[in-house]
Amino acid sequence: VSQSRYNQLTDAVRKNNITLESLKEYIVKLREKVEAELVDEPEFNYVFIFTVPNRKQIYLKARLKNLVLLEAISSEVPILASNNSAIPEVLGNDFPGLFETSDWEELSSKMKQTDSPEFCQRLLEAQEIRKKYFEPSAMARNIQAVYEGALR
Repeated sequence: VSQSRYNQLTDAVRKNNITLESLKEYIVKLREKVEAELVDEPEFNYVFIFTVPNRKQIYLKARLKNLVLLEAISSEVPILASNNSAIPEVLGNDFPGLFETSDWEELSSKMKQTDSPEFCQRLLEAQEIRKKYFEPSAMARNIQAVYEGALR
């Protein structure tokens, strides 16, 4: 997230006295718009912080969530996520945006930290490091290594 984008978003929130309720209404309207029409821009263009606070994991949902995490990483959107399922495998066990599942105080604290451009930058830098593990060429090399090892 660029400093100018961060400033624009925080200024808009302050200037317009955006509340949680108005934000929920906006999200519902945005979802309806995305579902109703084809949007040329990626949805993550409208996301400031991507948060994954889930407690329970079902295998399929966990796999889909990991794809969404990778999309957020590719879109350079800072992520906050609960420390469960395969999330730490995607983001790294020492990822600064991880919080304990169901620890709402820790989540709240992390959300407050996102007011700091430095914290958001730390998240993005950590995500950039993890991104290389999921690039198609890296995954192809890993699959090839598994097959070569099995053939020995």
